Formats: sequence, structure tokens, C-alpha cells
Amino acid sequence: MVQTPVQSTDESRPVSAAPPEGGSAGTEPVRRSPVWVRVLAGIGYTLLGVFLLGALAFAFGSMWLPSTESRAAYTQLRAAGQAPDYDRQFHIPIPGCVCHSDNPVTVMQHSNRRISQCMGCHGG
Repeated sequence: MVQTPVQSTDESRPVSAAPPEGGSAGTEPVRRSPVWVRVLAGIGYTLLGVFLLGALAFAFGSMWLPSTESRAAYTQLRAAGQAPDYDRQFHIPIPGCVCHSDNPVTVMQHSNRRISQCMGCHGG
């Protein structure tokens, strides 16, 4: 059997008929996605993050902590047996979300609610 010599276009690398391992034939550069695809993907990830934060706030968000005066009045009413004791649950206080009632019992009751529970009255 006679072997033919391998032709070479470059002195350091012979040209062969089979592509190198893990690559394609030739020396094609790695193709990246177009810029507009990467921009749209970035916008999509940002919107997903905003949506997840909104869902987290809706599920666990509650009003900001009641004022010191409301808490003191509620503590006095509770000690006198005129107000129920409200168990605290896990919540994330959202600044600006406050109860505008003057009744300290209502304020403490609403401070224990989450936004998802407030939508029945404040949904619009």
C-alpha cells in the first residue's frame, strides 16, 4: 500500500481529511449570539427578577411597624383585657404601607396582616 504525502498550507500544521477532536473542519471562530438577543435576554431576566420580588412582597409583605403610641395604647388595652392578643407571623415590612386608623386595636390587627390578606378591602 502506497501512502500519499499530506498536503499542508501551513508548515506547522498538516491538513487532514478528518476534523480535529471536538471541533469542526476548518478554523471557524466561535459564534456568539447577536447583540439584540443578549439585550432581550437581559431585559427578560430583569423582568423575571422584578416579578419574583413583587410576588415575594405580595406573599409576605405587610404594613410598616405601628407607631410607638399605637403600640403603647394597644399594650395597655391588652393588659386590661379589652383587646385580643395577636400572634405575629413572618412578614416583610414595606415602608409607606401604614394603617390610617386611630384605633390601636385595629392598627395592631392590621400590622399582622400580609398584603395578600389586605386585598379584600383595599383592592380597589
